Amino acid sequence: MLAFLDRHKFGVLGTVLLHFFFLLGANYVRLPQKVPEQELAIILNFQETEAPNTDEERSLEKNAKLDSESHSNRGKNEAAPNDVESGDYNAYNQESTSSSKESFEKQLADELKALEEQVVQEQRDLGFGYTQDQVNEMLNAQKNTDLNDVKQQKPRSEAAYKGNTNITYKLSNRFDTQLKVPVYMCQYGGLVVVNIAVDRNGKVVSAKVDTQSSKTMDGCLLDAAIKCAKNTKFNSNSNAAKIQLGSITYNFIQQ
Repeated sequence: MLAFLDRHKFGVLGTVLLHFFFLLGANYVRLPQKVPEQELAIILNFQETEAPNTDEERSLEKNAKLDSESHSNRGKNEAAPNDVESGDYNAYNQESTSSSKESFEKQLADELKALEEQVVQEQRDLGFGYTQDQVNEMLNAQKNTDLNDVKQQKPRSEAAYKGNTNITYKLSNRFDTQLKVPVYMCQYGGLVVVNIAVDRNGKVVSAKVDTQSSKTMDGCLLDAAIKCAKNTKFNSNSNAAKIQLGSITYNFIQQ
């Protein structure tokens, strides 16, 4: 051991000196230390603005709001009346629209009615246009005194002479072209007078029993007379009245 140290004494001494100087230098030189990170906090202080709490400020804000709404509504409907309160203009507009619609519908209905009456009048001027109810109103169940001066005529149709019924009629300046003896199975006989309304084409458009002039009220005979009268035809006459009134008399012979 001593021999080893003796042989390497200079190497060992150099190594010791080297470590000595290294330790000495380490005491004077300090390595930089890591600085801990610090968290920064930013504090924002929001202070609430105090709302106006005076009566005067509240009143000014309310008036400004109402004035703004009033100008807006007035701009939308300048025709609105002055007595409409603020905020009610929408309701006013709705009422105006509804009123305009009703007025338009009424005007349209009046125009259609006037047009209809015009067309009906033109048809009447041509000999047409009377409703069945209007024609029926021209006839009644009483004797037509306007026919007192009208000559009683016998039928021209050959068929009118075949059967057990005598037939005559009154229709000024007209003559029959189709007049048949009524077919009936009635037990009794009697005289039946039927008031008739005839158009310019010679068609019997309405017939009604003249209860004042008839000598029987037997339902079977009355029905047979009405049916036969409605099937009777007369000559056409463009110069005749649009609806000409007359009568047909049936004298039924008892079977």
